[in-house]
Amino acid sequence: MPGRSEQRAVRDHESRQDGLLDIAFEKSWKFVDKDPFLAHSPRGLLRARLQTLLEVSASKGERDLLRLANGAIWKLRDEFAGHS
Repeated sequence: MPGRSEQRAVRDHESRQDGLLDIAFEKSWKFVDKDPFLAHSPRGLLRARLQTLLEVSASKGERDLLRLANGAIWKLRDEFAGHS
C-alpha cells in the first residue's frame, strides 16, 4: 500500500497533468473554434473529441504543450475530413 508521500506525489502529478491538459485544451480550442475546415461540425462533438485526443496523448507521456495542442488539432482535422 502506498505511503502518504507516494499518494501526495501521485496527486501532485495528476494535478499538473490536469493543468497542462486544461491549458492545451484552451489553446487548441481557440484555433479549432475558428477553423473554417471544422466550421460545420457540431461544437459539442468537436470539444469532446479534442479533450479525448489531448488525454490520449498525455497518457502516452506527451508533456510538451505545443505538441499536445498541435497534435490534437491535426488528429481532429483528420477525423472530421469529409464529415462536414
